[in-house]
Amino acid sequence: MPRSIMRSMVGRFFCMVGLLGFLGMHGEDDRSLFDIAEKFYLGDTYTSQSYPYAFDLYKKVAQQRDDLDVAARAQARLGQIFFYGHGVRQNDDLARVLCEHAVSCPSFAFWEYRGQTQIILGQLYYTLARFDRARELFEQAAAQEEDAYSVAVAYVRLGEIYLYGFGVAVDKKRARRLLLHVISLMPIDEGLAVRAARLLSQIDTPTISVAAPAA
Repeated sequence: MPRSIMRSMVGRFFCMVGLLGFLGMHGEDDRSLFDIAEKFYLGDTYTSQSYPYAFDLYKKVAQQRDDLDVAARAQARLGQIFFYGHGVRQNDDLARVLCEHAVSCPSFAFWEYRGQTQIILGQLYYTLARFDRARELFEQAAAQEEDAYSVAVAYVRLGEIYLYGFGVAVDKKRARRLLLHVISLMPIDEGLAVRAARLLSQIDTPTISVAAPAA
């Protein structure tokens, strides 16, 4: 076995030992469990990404009622897991319920990853043609500053809403401003830039006919 792989395996083993030791020292308090779940969900240099482990820990934290702040964050992560189908069967209904529970917690507005949840929930309502709620969530995601990618996604969606008149009066000037802002945020994601450019190219089209929104 190559030494680099061996070193990686050893490093991950001792990281796991360290995580278990941390729990032993601090007890299985909900914030410690959530922090460990984050390591498994996101992965890092010494922790292999494992959605099943993360799911089990998030579920435990989400079900407790002693710390509603961290419970809301765990619910948000579970909503993401069901939305993307990370190690589970993809389920938009469960994703929507979990994310709604999360964003209803007042302290959720201070979580650095809240934009991801707002985008997911907004897209779920967008596909259901509940554009008022979708627009509200996209506006919230656009207003936060911690997650530039979520900001860019929010501006693209808002640009579509005003360009096509989904739940609002068509406002091409506003759509143009929103989409140009996405371009100004680059380089964040090439796909978003291309999408924004395509929408901008439609603004001067005399007639825009769109049957239904796409997720």
